[in-house]
Amino acid sequence: MTALIAVASGQKKNVNILEVQFFARAKTVRAIIVTKLQFWVGAMGELVQFRAKSQVPTAVDHLALRSLLRYMSLILKIPYKSISDNDSQIKNYANNKSIKDRKLQLLFKEYSQAAAEALVPHIQKLQSDEYGLFLAKYMFGEEWLGQNGVHVVDRSRPPALNDALMHWLEVEDTEAVQVEQRYRGLWRVMRASSAGRRQPPTPEAELKDINYSLLNIRPRDLSPGGLCEFRWYYRGRFSERDETRVFSGFAVPNIDRLEFFGRLQNRHRPLILMSWRFTPNAESIEHTEVANGISLSLNSDTAPVAAHIRAFFIPTSDQREGEAFDQLLDTERKRIGVHPKEALKNEIPPEDYERTIAYLSQHEPMVGFHPSQGHNPMHD
Repeated sequence: MTALIAVASGQKKNVNILEVQFFARAKTVRAIIVTKLQFWVGAMGELVQFRAKSQVPTAVDHLALRSLLRYMSLILKIPYKSISDNDSQIKNYANNKSIKDRKLQLLFKEYSQAAAEALVPHIQKLQSDEYGLFLAKYMFGEEWLGQNGVHVVDRSRPPALNDALMHWLEVEDTEAVQVEQRYRGLWRVMRASSAGRRQPPTPEAELKDINYSLLNIRPRDLSPGGLCEFRWYYRGRFSERDETRVFSGFAVPNIDRLEFFGRLQNRHRPLILMSWRFTPNAESIEHTEVANGISLSLNSDTAPVAAHIRAFFIPTSDQREGEAFDQLLDTERKRIGVHPKEALKNEIPPEDYERTIAYLSQHEPMVGFHPSQGHNPMHD
């Protein structure tokens, strides 16, 4: 028996009644069924290795694969013969006809691998079709989809602030992908050390000390939503190591700027902002190494401080995971704080030292709000 149903894409599809029951119970199925397949995908999205787990495929697994094969044939126009040379046998399997039980497990493994390989060139079409995306997610998992450039959003959960902000600022997913590819990882952020709340800025002051903070731009799959989240670790001149402040928020691409929007964690404090120069380029996949910009954050007295900043990417930090990343993060956090400008030579490439000092020396950080010389508030 079949039923004609309408899906989110506006197309109508003939779906077996058993499939309707299967997808209606999707949340329960996902909670109790372990995915049977694992894939390793190369950097260009090509399937390079396949391995099935030892468990015998369940009736639900076979139903999902049959549904995917028919979807690929009817909707994506991928012929059955591109998956198997035995055209009649794969059609019988897809329609659950005349297949002996002892062959099912072998066919499941063969057709799963072949379906994954055939699906890769068409995979971006799944981004706008929830029906096909659900089938591929069940069969191959979110990691496989992500490695092939498909971002999976769990629509069963309420929208996160991340997604709401992305929608409000009209950020395209392709822009967010560029930010992740070119900026994720750990950054050493340098600015001239501020004079403090009670000392008005002096334009002629010589740059003597550098405030070195640490920025972690996290990959998108570590949190719900399409924007990269960040953690910014800061310690003031007289702060102890356990007094490190942590700012958190979102990295938002905005035409020619990358803007960091967030606040001090666990405190109802003013928002912090940082803006870097950003050149959108969908063809560029190389990681950015140096960034220039300005910041409006808080100093150790929680007074607002505005300053030029220059940031340096810590090589390979975007490639580390788990314990290796945590160890690097811990090592770098121990080094943050205020240091003499000469110490900067040990933190950044030698060829960038003079250029960095010149950039940070252009304007002394402004702390708080000081009226300009000769200012008369009565004239505001």
